[in-house]
Amino acid sequence: MTRPVAARPFSTNGYRVRPQKMADMVAGRIRQMIARGEIADGEWLPTEPELMEQFGVSRPTLREAFRLLESDSLVTIRRGPPGGARVTVPGPEAAAAQFGMLLTLTGTTLKDVYDARAVIEPAAARSLPPPWTSCGTASTARSLSAG
Repeated sequence: MTRPVAARPFSTNGYRVRPQKMADMVAGRIRQMIARGEIADGEWLPTEPELMEQFGVSRPTLREAFRLLESDSLVTIRRGPPGGARVTVPGPEAAAAQFGMLLTLTGTTLKDVYDARAVIEPAAARSLPPPWTSCGTASTARSLSAG
């Protein structure tokens, strides 16, 4: 006689599904608040006790959420008595390291990057409004229209 197999948490593609941790959920909610403009760049998040009450979490859980947001370059943490978490909307430099790693891991060469630029940049320059031509030379304009 065979025993029934207990249900296991699998997704439709057969991989195990990990329940989301509370810190991930708190960090996700704060990310949404930043993305929606509810908290602006440079603003301080509420104090730890206020956030703990708002999200119904412990201090260690909240601090783990802060670490997640800090690793995403969405907040900077200032320690000490006047400390707290301040929203910092990341610039392109925040994505540059991750994008560079992705290119490295996929075997992208410098030649591949230059080839992509040769296709993308002329098309992007052609899409600029007409005043750009007053800053360039006639030969630049001819080369872009030919590219």
